[in-house]
Amino acid sequence: MSLDAEVAGFAYLEPNRHIQYLTDLDGEEARTFGTVLARVSQVLRDKTNAELVYVYVFDDSVPHLHVHLAPHRQGDALNSQMIRGEIVAEKLKSGAERYISNEFPPLPEEELRTVAHRVQQRLAVHE
Repeated sequence: MSLDAEVAGFAYLEPNRHIQYLTDLDGEEARTFGTVLARVSQVLRDKTNAELVYVYVFDDSVPHLHVHLAPHRQGDALNSQMIRGEIVAEKLKSGAERYISNEFPPLPEEELRTVAHRVQQRLAVHE
């Protein structure tokens, strides 16, 4: 747990085995890591009175997999911005908001559908 953070309860979780990427976890490690991640997130949320816990994974800044766990409350230092540039809120028909970057417009729908289809096909195959 970090003692130098903008929010109480900010923590890191990493696997025992040294690996660089989330995709390097083997089957048992992945199951265990997921279970521990869920449990630690629940405890952090409950013990910090957070609304939710943001989970960040940045695979390219440190050559060892680690997950940032950040308890979040309305009005604190954290936000959910995941894209760079000036962010604009766009109201959806459902009433929800979609955040887009003025500098990085959404990709063409056909490109997104193609990737989604490839991912769905791969996930449908049981190894």
